Amino acid sequence: MLHESERGKGAEMVFTRLKDRLWLFNAIIATVLWGVWGAFMEIPEKSGFPATLGYCVWALTLSPVAAVALKLSGWKLETDSRSASLGTLAGLLGAGGQLILFETLRLGPAYLVFPVISLYPALAVVLSLLFLKERASRRASIGIALALLAIYGVIPHPVLIAGMVSAGIAMYLLAG
Repeated sequence: MLHESERGKGAEMVFTRLKDRLWLFNAIIATVLWGVWGAFMEIPEKSGFPATLGYCVWALTLSPVAAVALKLSGWKLETDSRSASLGTLAGLLGAGGQLILFETLRLGPAYLVFPVISLYPALAVVLSLLFLKERASRRASIGIALALLAIYGVIPHPVLIAGMVSAGIAMYLLAG
């Protein structure tokens, strides 16, 4: 039986633990949304929907998402030059990657394209290690190396294998 002064602390601890793991919930939701999107991504273009119109529709669908993001931030924009420059760079890189993805899906099947591009977080981890001076645990490094090796089961190509092995070794050394 809890003492009267300890009764509210159990619920508070549970709430704190859930709040600390909100990132995991968001990551799962993003994975589900991207998975459904990826499964149906190539259908419009393979049905004759022009690629350029697809780009325009994609850009327009970002507007409501941007509005939600602004609302969550209290409609405050960071207007200093560093924030504007980094935001512009991030937007251009993301849009460029998206355009290349659209073209890639026109050229190849989604079931081969998406396993390969799903490795982009490994690049993000390596870049964060190099530029942000973050450290990956040995466990995280092993997970990334195994993800890189798993691609071999989808696309067996000698150059790809050499790249995966090199990336795995680099992750192992950087985590040390």
